[in-house]
Amino acid sequence: MLSNTELEQVLTAARTIPAAANAYVDDDFITCLLATVVDFQMRTTAVERALHHFESERRSAVRTLNDLEAVLSHYRDDKDGNTAIGQWLFGYKLWTRVGLLRSLVTFMRGEGIDSLGSLQRWAIESDYRRDFEGRIRYSAEGRVYGLGPVVYNWLVMGLG
Repeated sequence: MLSNTELEQVLTAARTIPAAANAYVDDDFITCLLATVVDFQMRTTAVERALHHFESERRSAVRTLNDLEAVLSHYRDDKDGNTAIGQWLFGYKLWTRVGLLRSLVTFMRGEGIDSLGSLQRWAIESDYRRDFEGRIRYSAEGRVYGLGPVVYNWLVMGLG
């Protein structure tokens, strides 16, 4: 096991490695948030269609975190309200994903993250256990849904 000093040296060295030229890197804050809650344990076709629906049908109405919060505030945080938002945003009844989106938006606001730049800075400095673990959760119908280490790592890697 690495000591804290050794780990910090490895992290410092790793941060100097340039991103791969053909790697996928998020270039839009809102799309990044939406993809974070939609693009795990779903078929690629459904994810692509959901994000395409957002881009083609809703992008003009939802450009900022404030816009997204306004949309979320128009509906109750329950199955019916979240289903309506899911259909509006994605063209799918992704009610549990909308519940996770609400939690993610609350988390982002609480961390002072409201742009791609602030999210990228957070990603560089963040640590899963310290900064993310157990903080994005949605409870409904006796079940608890949450974003874990795989989603965290996907989010951080997608930011370059």
